[in-house]
Amino acid sequence: SRLPRDLLADVKAQHLVVRFTLGAGPVIICGAGKEGRRIARALARHGVEPAAFVDVAADKLGRLRRGVRVRHVDELGELRAALPGAFGVGAVGTSGARGVVRASLVGAGFGEVESFVMVA
Repeated sequence: SRLPRDLLADVKAQHLVVRFTLGAGPVIICGAGKEGRRIARALARHGVEPAAFVDVAADKLGRLRRGVRVRHVDELGELRAALPGAFGVGAVGTSGARGVVRASLVGAGFGEVESFVMVA
């Protein structure tokens, strides 16, 4: 059942919005798969719509998520420049991809906790 995962995503979203004042600036969801879509839906329920989605998987690139085209994780530097004050939310389900996303965020100048967190 999706319900427990959706409830957990909702609790995470509520915490993110309060703890990191999400919604005060643009939010980049890093992960356009199940986890990314789930946290994006939960954040939307709390009034926060993503400004961008990035992913590592070629099959997700160019797809629309919540009306936003999925871009490659290598574009995080450009996105950071284009979206001042952006906060990254890492939401990838596989551990290998999680490491790539974290390294890409750090490489693009995002600081863990200051300007991004991993939630999945």
